[in-house]
Amino acid sequence: PAELLALASEAAASAAAGTNFEAFFEALGRDHLAPDLLWNGATRDELRESLRAEADSLADAQRRSLADAEGDQAAGSGGRGEGQRRVVWNFGEFSVGYERSLARELRVGEIYLRLLLAQGGRSRVVLHNPGRLFEELYRRLLTEPTEGVRLLCLEGMAKTYAAYARQIGPFPDTAHLVHLLREAESHSERDRLVALLFELLVLRQNAAPFLKARGVELAVQTLTIVHLSRDRAAHSQLLAAGMLLTASGGAGSRAESSEWYLLRAPDSSRTAGPDSQTPPGL
Repeated sequence: PAELLALASEAAASAAAGTNFEAFFEALGRDHLAPDLLWNGATRDELRESLRAEADSLADAQRRSLADAEGDQAAGSGGRGEGQRRVVWNFGEFSVGYERSLARELRVGEIYLRLLLAQGGRSRVVLHNPGRLFEELYRRLLTEPTEGVRLLCLEGMAKTYAAYARQIGPFPDTAHLVHLLREAESHSERDRLVALLFELLVLRQNAAPFLKARGVELAVQTLTIVHLSRDRAAHSQLLAAGMLLTASGGAGSRAESSEWYLLRAPDSSRTAGPDSQTPPGL
């Protein structure tokens, strides 16, 4: 985590003066909850157990090395000196994966998606490298077979771009997102793609590939199934922004329903439905 590494670097830099270690270990004893830093009692326990196991392993290796050296001396073999047999800790290769304490946390790069998305609304999230995170989320989106994870990636991309659009800059694969929206079979994935495209179109440089990929025609087609969305936030933003045409009047009670029923024939009272399928061509 960036904050913890910064504290460690600062403590190491001032080690000669014997300062800052108190503040460093005080920070280790506190809980931290941020998109790039998740530190609590469970992670502290896992670190403590890993260090204890590492210390025990080092002590065992040192005892074995000392016993071998004493055995060589007793046999008069004249082997390598004790100094050459000294066992030291290879701290540079020591690491803790936190597989137990953070096993349920979905992490992309250095960011925990749950904590990133927990910062609700359009509040600005603090990220050290938003461009890198945006690209990592996009790569994960393209390679992830699980729909639930793809949905989180799309939400994370939209939230990151909403906060750092100018810093991230134009997105070269805007047209491919339009293609993904056209091919989307899941209503949830479709809604999140719409929300992401809404954020991308804040920059005019993303509008040209959106138009070239026939994004406007697709947006108008998407309007015809807006009633199927359980979470209408993305569509409502598009409608309010004037990107789509809306019908005024007479939509009050019908807009509250997420299912449509059809008459089987003009002279029949029987109904068919509910119909929750995506219209052909989308």
